[in-house]
Amino acid sequence: MNKIPDYYKAPLRSRTEIVDYLLHISGRDEARRGGDDYEYCRNEDSTHRVTRVSRGPWMFSWNVKIRYLDLSFDNLLRRQLEQGWTKPEDPRWDEEARRQFEDIDKDVLFETAQSDIVREVIDDDVGARGRVGNEALSTLWCGTSVDPRFILGGRSAGWLILAEFCHHVMDEGSCRSSCGRKRKMVRGLHMDVDLYFADWSFRDLFKLYRYIVQMDADLRRTSPGKRIETAAASLVFDSYLDHIATNIIRNDQQLAACNWP
Repeated sequence: MNKIPDYYKAPLRSRTEIVDYLLHISGRDEARRGGDDYEYCRNEDSTHRVTRVSRGPWMFSWNVKIRYLDLSFDNLLRRQLEQGWTKPEDPRWDEEARRQFEDIDKDVLFETAQSDIVREVIDDDVGARGRVGNEALSTLWCGTSVDPRFILGGRSAGWLILAEFCHHVMDEGSCRSSCGRKRKMVRGLHMDVDLYFADWSFRDLFKLYRYIVQMDADLRRTSPGKRIETAAASLVFDSYLDHIATNIIRNDQQLAACNWP
């Protein structure tokens, strides 16, 4: 069995510790009065934020807004080479590729690359069940299936929201337990606080904890902007400019044939 990467390690093992951790990163680690008047704490050290979209608020969401994007030829070439692509050695390719790159509509390139990235995360063509995460996001790092479903939310669709997980709906009301409330000491006062995830099996709860840790690590390691740059690089060099090397070879062959003695 492969060793778990350090950035995916999830050391907590007790239900109480895991629930406390999940409530902390979702901004619910301070006791609030129940009902619709919840005021959610925003943890500055967390990438999560409560987002009200269609059926919310949701328990977990990630900020995927793009802060910076470099769609220059040299940067996209660098991204493409990072994916193991081999650049043609002929200097004529570089000259012609740069010339034709200037004719590419960068707004269309951005929109197409962004759509490709969104389709990697969200598939709209799944009927009434909603939107489903792709295969790469549908498992834990070890291959365990968790069947997540995502939607995009916020005014600019800049939040990736976990809408379902292991067939559990992930909005506030669904994750709040039907087992009632409990008394808890908070800041020196006894208060009634809501229970969360008490209806969940420990197996599903532990999967959720590991998945949240995994998503946090993945989004920290690769920014949305870099993902779009990589997708744009693939479009440019695998599609838009893919013909250049072939044309150079064909022209050389035709020239050689014309000069044949």
